[in-house]
Amino acid sequence: MAIPIRKSTFKTLIATLILITFTSSLTYQVAKSTYTSQPVYVDALPSSVSYLIETDHVGNYRAIKSDGSLTYEDTNASTVIQAAIDACPSDGGTISIKEGSYYVKNIIPKSGLRILGISKYATCLLDNSNTGQHAINWDGTEGTLHNFEIGNMRFEDAGTDIGDYIHLENVQAAYIHDIAFYTPEENAIYLKTAYGCDIRRCRDFAGGKTFISLVSSSHNYIADVQSGGMTAYGLQLNGSNVNFIVNFDEENTKVGGVPIYLYQSNYNVIVNPFIATFPTKGVYIDGTTSASRNNQINHGTIGGGQTGIYLGKASFTFIQFTRLDTNSLADITVTANAEDTVISDVILDSKTKISNSGIRTKVSIEVGYVTENSGTAIILASTSVTFKHGLASTPTLVLASFSKTGWRSWKWSANSTHVTITVEIRGTYTVYWYAEYKP
Repeated sequence: MAIPIRKSTFKTLIATLILITFTSSLTYQVAKSTYTSQPVYVDALPSSVSYLIETDHVGNYRAIKSDGSLTYEDTNASTVIQAAIDACPSDGGTISIKEGSYYVKNIIPKSGLRILGISKYATCLLDNSNTGQHAINWDGTEGTLHNFEIGNMRFEDAGTDIGDYIHLENVQAAYIHDIAFYTPEENAIYLKTAYGCDIRRCRDFAGGKTFISLVSSSHNYIADVQSGGMTAYGLQLNGSNVNFIVNFDEENTKVGGVPIYLYQSNYNVIVNPFIATFPTKGVYIDGTTSASRNNQINHGTIGGGQTGIYLGKASFTFIQFTRLDTNSLADITVTANAEDTVISDVILDSKTKISNSGIRTKVSIEVGYVTENSGTAIILASTSVTFKHGLASTPTLVLASFSKTGWRSWKWSANSTHVTITVEIRGTYTVYWYAEYKP
């Protein structure tokens, strides 16, 4: 016998089945999510942030829109970041990236875009680009990139394919700042046909090939940057003019590397470079079809290699207020291909000097390159005394007096560091001496 079902009971049963079905569907969706411990919706982001990129640290990534809604989610960090960039307004936007590691390749920026790590150096972009690609890549074929900013993060290499970390061509007014780079296989920062760009407070922590390259670029500013252990260049300017570099440090350059290299580049100013321990040349300025012209080096410290500053095909180079020491061959080499070099108020190592074969080289003051010196020495119950003369090399003249008058050339001998004065009668004397090195 069939049991009759009341209409109200039937409605209740249908509602219950709908609720169960909805609950099962919701449970499935949550289970599908890679963020089971976090809500899909978050509080709205600051109005200045277009998208927030984050990771669960086990290989899943998502982009959250400024209103707090989940927009993109994928196991490929590049896909998520690029989708967020593409969704930003045509005039740019801000992509904020939370702490964590993100494997990226061939991220294409847009004008007006800002890509910023939330915590300095805690956001890590691991470059796994294919050969011919770069981690951040604007090749200039789509026009000029304007006002792009990236900073507050670090880059590391995640593969063996050759590429740059930040590669920008045909770019204006880019701002690259507060980035730590580790072992770039090509360039940490590569700018070509760049104008009015600003690179500040960037560091290379673990060597690599080249730290910063400017190619056919002008009117750029580089400040407070540091690299070490590069195998090619710390800073390379190739066909680049009117750039200003201040507080550039490069230490422990590897064999084959040059800390600062200017090739057919003109009107560049390098202020306060600190270059220590390099294999051959500290600063190398050269050209082939044309000379590097009108470049300046001021207030630097360069030492610990073979030649501090080497001028090949260069003209109108100005070197001033720079200390050069502990260089094994020469502090400054001016080759026969160099013209109109001015060296002023430099401090040179007493063991080395300027090697000059250039045309119209002017050395106005050589502070520290001592050519004259004087002092007193005591002959104590003896016939001779030996003392340091402090000159740049072996003295060419030594005079002595026992009363500050009647100077004469007593019997003396000398080497590159010491003078010995000899008298005929044994005794105790105060010797007033004067020495000079004027070859």
